Amino acid sequence: MAPGKVNVDDIQLELGSGRFQLLAFIVLGLIYSRGAWHVFGIMFLAGDPGHKCALPSQAEEMAPNASGFPSHSDTISHNGYHKDEDRTGSHMLNRTGEDQMVTPEIDLGSNMLYAFQGDSVMVSRANWTANTCDVSYITANGSSVRLASECPYGWSYGSQFEATVLSEWDLVCSQNFLVELSITVFMVGATVGAMLILPLADRFGRKSVMLACLFCQAAVGSATAFVDNYILFTVLRFVVGMLNIGVGLSSFVLVTETFPAKQRTVVSIAFQIFWAVGVMTVAGFGHLVRNWRHLELLLSLPNLLALPCYWLLPESLPWLVSRNRLIDAENAISKIAKVNGKKDINARALLSSHTVSDDSSAASLVSNNSQETFKMGETVNTPQGKCTQDSGLCQEGSASLSEQTGTEKTPENENPGMNEARKEKPENRQMSQLQLVVELFSNGRMRLYCCVMFFLFFVNSLGYFGISFSAPVLHGNPFVNLCILGAVEIPADIICILVSERMGRRYPNAVFLLLCGIANIVALFTPDHLVFLKLAFVMLGKFAITASYSTVYLYSAEIFPTAVRNQAMGMSSVFENIGSISAPFIVHAAKTLPHLPLVIFGVLSMAGATVTLLLPETHNRPLPQTVNEITEWGYERNTNNEL
Repeated sequence: MAPGKVNVDDIQLELGSGRFQLLAFIVLGLIYSRGAWHVFGIMFLAGDPGHKCALPSQAEEMAPNASGFPSHSDTISHNGYHKDEDRTGSHMLNRTGEDQMVTPEIDLGSNMLYAFQGDSVMVSRANWTANTCDVSYITANGSSVRLASECPYGWSYGSQFEATVLSEWDLVCSQNFLVELSITVFMVGATVGAMLILPLADRFGRKSVMLACLFCQAAVGSATAFVDNYILFTVLRFVVGMLNIGVGLSSFVLVTETFPAKQRTVVSIAFQIFWAVGVMTVAGFGHLVRNWRHLELLLSLPNLLALPCYWLLPESLPWLVSRNRLIDAENAISKIAKVNGKKDINARALLSSHTVSDDSSAASLVSNNSQETFKMGETVNTPQGKCTQDSGLCQEGSASLSEQTGTEKTPENENPGMNEARKEKPENRQMSQLQLVVELFSNGRMRLYCCVMFFLFFVNSLGYFGISFSAPVLHGNPFVNLCILGAVEIPADIICILVSERMGRRYPNAVFLLLCGIANIVALFTPDHLVFLKLAFVMLGKFAITASYSTVYLYSAEIFPTAVRNQAMGMSSVFENIGSISAPFIVHAAKTLPHLPLVIFGVLSMAGATVTLLLPETHNRPLPQTVNEITEWGYERNTNNEL
């Protein structure tokens, strides 16, 4: 075959969208859905079954080799009580303005003898009471005395779970932030994974990286089920998060590259429905399996079921062509044609017929396919923060596709008049990219658009993960709550597809964010006894933020100039990651300030709705190539408003 550029999109159009594309969509969707298991599984792996301090009698049962009492060095905070010497000489305790300290001396069976201000105080063992994070007892005169140390006899837990990370390692009271910390570490792992796996997927292929991450995650996730301390658990969760984003990135790009460019808008958004299914199924798993070690195995081992994909699922056709692996590309075309029932297609002839080898034809191809290139840039995005770094790899994949369609000439085929430009050193080309980024922020209007997009990415990521991780602290059954939170994403994605195609991006996104903000604020002022009404408004907020998240990803691919789109999307992802990493801390604050998350999500969402109106509409516009094109959009909008 003569050297040249291959128009992969035309090949995919001739192959059609039939049984193969449907099969790939479902298989890759199921692989993609299990990513939600590891993101939201922590809500049950480290679920709180309800806890309170253990009493001395319980401690004796749990530790028969001990007396059940704290050591002599353990102290008891007296909550401001002291002996009253005026009461017939008996050792009674009355309130004062200072905390006093006593220590246990002797176990006398039904009573305990405590040292107090040089004397001894007799306390009945039957008068102990336990709270969530402290133990106290009632003295003879009805005074309450609290132990200074935090639950010295340990904790007792409810029966909602058989065993969780929280109950096994006592991640409660002063240690209760460690659960949210492990979630944050997981999110950091996802961020690191996106940066590391991005070049691997472009070098070794989407399918290869996806399967490698799946099998490695199965091994690491299974190992996590056997750890015996929190630190090792958190480290392995970091690795699981890193591999999880690798699976999500690769499967998403692989499915978008399976379809022709004109179908990718609908495909990329509809693909997110599988994520919603994953959220719903992990809620079911958590309900059925109440031991965290067994649940971790259930979340990890199904990855091995993807092994047949190695033989059944071909590598991405656009990637194979971009790497000049034409024999593999022919095999992939043959397999796709066979499954689609087009047995009369000759793979080699089809590949040759869509190969451009001369400059003029290549230039014509670029011109004719400019709109298709726009479609590719438009759709190679993932609307959910679940794969918070998808944009980087997707944009990289889009770049590979542009190479295939001839948008970038090779040295062999370029025009002689371009030789001087081709001789430019790589360092100078890199500096040119840097200058373009500087130009992006030196223009006042474009700088405003960038800041708005960065803020929208932060708000959507924070709101999506914050509301999702709040499911356990909402009223009602946590399993049902999470299932509903996943279910509302399905209509949100469908509505996003319909509205984006008909009404554009600007006003729908503002409405979605405004709806999210209002729903959270109304939920904040809904009385606690109206449990179902409050929960309904929270679910409405989740619906709206999901639709907004999908719209923002689509919006961002259309508003940044082609020359710096990758860099701009990368910077947007930084703010997106800040949101996803911050969400667990806001959820943790809800343990002491229950209304704080609703206030933050509501205010930020309404602010996002307002600043969205500062952006230009990108619907039905060609993909911008320069900063000047975008600023002209803003000028047109202002002129129309004045008229």
